[in-house]
Amino acid sequence: MTGAHKTSPKTNFAVKTAFVLSLLALVPTVVDARNPDRQLSALARMAQTELSRLGCYRLKVDGQWGRGSREALSVYYSAKVNQSGSLYPTEQLVAQLGRERTAVCVDRNAQPTTFATRGLTGKSAIEERLLKSLLNPGSF
Repeated sequence: MTGAHKTSPKTNFAVKTAFVLSLLALVPTVVDARNPDRQLSALARMAQTELSRLGCYRLKVDGQWGRGSREALSVYYSAKVNQSGSLYPTEQLVAQLGRERTAVCVDRNAQPTTFATRGLTGKSAIEERLLKSLLNPGSF
């Protein structure tokens, strides 16, 4: 068969990645203009995911910023001595949480977990996790 073009899985992933990243660039503008509650839910979900990764949040990641989420954030701030802030999710908070490389809220008897960075820091690490969740919806 001539003219048939077969794409490799790596090429297919790269195309999907580029598509999702282009959509992510549009999301803040669209969400802000049409539905601010959706933006809060997305921020809440990302903050809950990061707090869970750091060992501070043990409930279901659901995008609802309630008492459990606020308590987890308070525990995070307590673990980071001399640090405090708002108990509501913001882009800056999600970026700050994403920069953490070790579990912050751990048992005193447990060994801290170190997270592999694979060359990614801060916003890039968060974007990678968000991208993976968008490409594989059941994994978030």
